[in-house]
Amino acid sequence: MFSPPHDYNAADVRAGFISALPVLAGVMPFGLITGVAMATGGIPPLEACLMSVIAFAGASQLAATQLLGSSAPVAVIFFTTLFINLRFMMYSASLRQHLRQLPWGWKLLAGYFLSANCYALCIGQFSRAGRDKHPLWFFFGAALPVWMTWQIGPIVGVLAGAAVPAA
Repeated sequence: MFSPPHDYNAADVRAGFISALPVLAGVMPFGLITGVAMATGGIPPLEACLMSVIAFAGASQLAATQLLGSSAPVAVIFFTTLFINLRFMMYSASLRQHLRQLPWGWKLLAGYFLSANCYALCIGQFSRAGRDKHPLWFFFGAALPVWMTWQIGPIVGVLAGAAVPAA
Protein backbone atom coordinates (compact mmCIF):
# COMPACT_ATOMS: atom_id res chain seq x y z
CA MET A 1 0.00 0.00 0.00
CA PHE A 2 2.78 2.47 0.88
CA SER A 3 5.65 0.90 -1.00
CA PRO A 4 7.38 3.76 -2.77
CA PRO A 5 6.93 4.05 -6.52
CA HIS A 6 10.13 3.13 -8.31
CA ASP A 7 10.34 6.32 -10.31
CA TYR A 8 11.77 8.52 -7.52
CA ASN A 9 13.18 11.66 -9.07
CA ALA A 10 15.16 14.08 -6.90
CA ALA A 11 15.09 16.72 -9.64
CA ASP A 12 11.28 16.82 -9.50
CA VAL A 13 11.30 17.02 -5.69
CA ARG A 14 13.73 19.93 -5.94
CA ALA A 15 11.64 21.63 -8.64
CA GLY A 16 8.53 21.30 -6.48
CA PHE A 17 10.37 22.67 -3.46
CA ILE A 18 11.72 25.66 -5.39
CA SER A 19 8.29 26.40 -6.83
CA ALA A 20 6.83 26.46 -3.30
CA LEU A 21 9.33 28.94 -1.84
CA PRO A 22 7.51 32.14 -2.92
CA VAL A 23 4.20 30.77 -1.61
CA LEU A 24 5.62 30.31 1.88
CA ALA A 25 5.70 34.09 2.34
CA GLY A 26 1.89 33.99 2.40
CA VAL A 27 1.48 30.72 4.26
CA MET A 28 3.40 31.83 7.35
CA PRO A 29 1.38 35.00 8.15
CA PHE A 30 -1.90 33.16 7.58
CA GLY A 31 -0.72 30.42 9.93
CA LEU A 32 0.32 32.99 12.53
CA ILE A 33 -3.09 34.70 12.35
CA THR A 34 -4.85 31.35 12.61
CA GLY A 35 -2.78 30.39 15.65
CA VAL A 36 -3.44 33.71 17.39
CA ALA A 37 -7.17 33.40 16.62
CA MET A 38 -7.27 29.89 18.08
CA ALA A 39 -5.42 30.96 21.23
CA THR A 40 -7.51 34.09 21.79
CA GLY A 41 -10.64 32.12 20.89
CA GLY A 42 -10.11 29.92 23.91
CA ILE A 43 -8.76 26.79 22.26
CA PRO A 44 -6.05 25.32 24.52
CA PRO A 45 -2.57 25.35 22.92
CA LEU A 46 -2.22 21.57 22.57
CA GLU A 47 -5.66 21.22 20.97
CA ALA A 48 -4.97 24.18 18.67
CA CYS A 49 -1.73 22.60 17.46
CA LEU A 50 -3.40 19.21 17.03
CA MET A 51 -6.24 20.87 15.10
CA SER A 52 -3.66 22.33 12.75
CA VAL A 53 -2.01 18.96 12.14
CA ILE A 54 -5.26 17.03 11.80
CA ALA A 55 -7.29 19.54 9.79
CA PHE A 56 -4.51 21.29 7.80
CA ALA A 57 -7.09 23.73 6.41
CA GLY A 58 -6.74 27.33 7.56
CA ALA A 59 -10.10 28.67 6.43
CA SER A 60 -12.02 25.90 8.16
CA GLN A 61 -9.83 26.22 11.26
CA LEU A 62 -10.70 29.92 11.49
CA ALA A 63 -14.39 29.23 10.97
CA ALA A 64 -14.39 26.44 13.55
CA THR A 65 -12.56 28.68 16.03
CA GLN A 66 -15.14 31.42 15.67
CA LEU A 67 -18.03 28.97 15.95
CA LEU A 68 -16.50 27.24 18.97
CA GLY A 69 -16.07 30.64 20.62
CA SER A 70 -19.74 31.43 20.11
CA SER A 71 -20.80 28.02 21.49
CA ALA A 72 -22.35 26.95 18.19
CA PRO A 73 -23.81 23.43 18.03
CA VAL A 74 -21.39 20.72 16.94
CA ALA A 75 -23.50 20.02 13.84
CA VAL A 76 -23.13 23.65 12.70
CA ILE A 77 -19.35 23.50 13.18
CA PHE A 78 -19.16 20.15 11.36
CA PHE A 79 -21.21 21.23 8.35
CA THR A 80 -19.55 24.62 8.10
CA THR A 81 -16.08 23.09 7.94
CA LEU A 82 -17.32 20.37 5.60
CA PHE A 83 -18.69 22.89 3.10
CA ILE A 84 -15.58 25.07 3.31
CA ASN A 85 -13.42 22.03 2.58
CA LEU A 86 -15.48 20.72 -0.35
CA ARG A 87 -13.08 22.64 -2.61
CA PHE A 88 -10.56 19.89 -1.96
CA MET A 89 -12.81 17.45 -3.80
CA MET A 90 -12.54 19.64 -6.91
CA TYR A 91 -8.78 19.90 -6.49
CA SER A 92 -8.54 16.12 -6.11
CA ALA A 93 -10.71 15.47 -9.15
CA SER A 94 -8.51 17.76 -11.21
CA LEU A 95 -5.29 16.13 -10.00
CA ARG A 96 -6.66 12.63 -10.46
CA GLN A 97 -5.64 12.43 -14.10
CA HIS A 98 -2.03 13.10 -13.10
CA LEU A 99 -1.85 10.80 -10.05
CA ARG A 100 -4.17 8.00 -11.16
CA GLN A 101 -1.38 5.44 -11.55
CA LEU A 102 -0.45 5.64 -7.86
CA PRO A 103 -1.42 3.00 -5.30
CA TRP A 104 -4.24 4.00 -2.93
CA GLY A 105 -1.89 4.56 0.00
CA TRP A 106 0.06 7.21 -1.90
CA LYS A 107 -3.17 8.83 -3.08
CA LEU A 108 -4.39 9.06 0.52
CA LEU A 109 -1.10 10.55 1.65
CA ALA A 110 -1.18 13.07 -1.18
CA GLY A 111 -4.77 13.91 -0.24
CA TYR A 112 -3.69 14.76 3.29
CA PHE A 113 -0.94 17.10 2.06
CA LEU A 114 -3.13 18.77 -0.58
CA SER A 115 -3.64 22.49 -0.05
CA ALA A 116 -4.86 25.30 -2.28
CA ASN A 117 -1.27 26.51 -2.70
CA CYS A 118 0.03 23.07 -3.56
CA TYR A 119 -2.82 22.50 -5.99
CA ALA A 120 -2.10 25.73 -7.86
CA LEU A 121 1.61 24.95 -8.09
CA CYS A 122 1.06 21.37 -9.22
CA ILE A 123 -1.75 21.82 -11.71
CA GLY A 124 0.25 24.57 -13.41
CA GLN A 125 3.28 22.33 -13.62
CA PHE A 126 1.36 19.21 -14.65
CA SER A 127 -0.55 21.05 -17.36
CA ARG A 128 2.65 21.91 -19.19
CA ALA A 129 3.44 19.42 -21.91
CA GLY A 130 5.96 16.78 -20.88
CA ARG A 131 5.92 17.58 -17.15
CA ASP A 132 3.78 14.67 -16.08
CA LYS A 133 6.59 12.13 -15.91
CA HIS A 134 7.11 12.17 -12.11
CA PRO A 135 4.08 14.04 -10.73
CA LEU A 136 4.18 12.47 -7.27
CA TRP A 137 7.66 13.75 -6.55
CA PHE A 138 6.96 17.29 -7.75
CA PHE A 139 3.76 17.21 -5.66
CA PHE A 140 5.59 16.23 -2.47
CA GLY A 141 8.42 18.65 -3.22
CA ALA A 142 5.84 21.44 -3.29
CA ALA A 143 3.50 20.11 -0.58
CA LEU A 144 5.94 19.35 2.23
CA PRO A 145 7.42 22.85 2.63
CA VAL A 146 3.89 24.31 2.57
CA TRP A 147 2.78 21.81 5.22
CA MET A 148 5.84 22.40 7.42
CA THR A 149 5.50 26.17 7.18
CA TRP A 150 1.81 25.90 7.99
CA GLN A 151 2.54 23.84 11.11
CA ILE A 152 5.13 26.35 12.35
CA GLY A 153 2.84 29.35 11.76
CA PRO A 154 -0.03 28.28 14.03
CA ILE A 155 2.35 27.04 16.74
CA VAL A 156 4.07 30.44 16.88
CA GLY A 157 0.66 32.12 16.65
CA VAL A 158 -0.76 30.01 19.49
CA LEU A 159 2.23 30.88 21.68
CA ALA A 160 1.95 34.58 20.80
CA GLY A 161 -1.82 34.54 21.24
CA ALA A 162 -1.52 32.91 24.65
CA ALA A 163 0.68 35.84 25.71
CA VAL A 164 -1.95 38.42 24.65
CA PRO A 165 -4.00 39.56 27.63
CA ALA A 166 -7.75 38.93 27.33
CA ALA A 167 -8.46 42.65 27.78
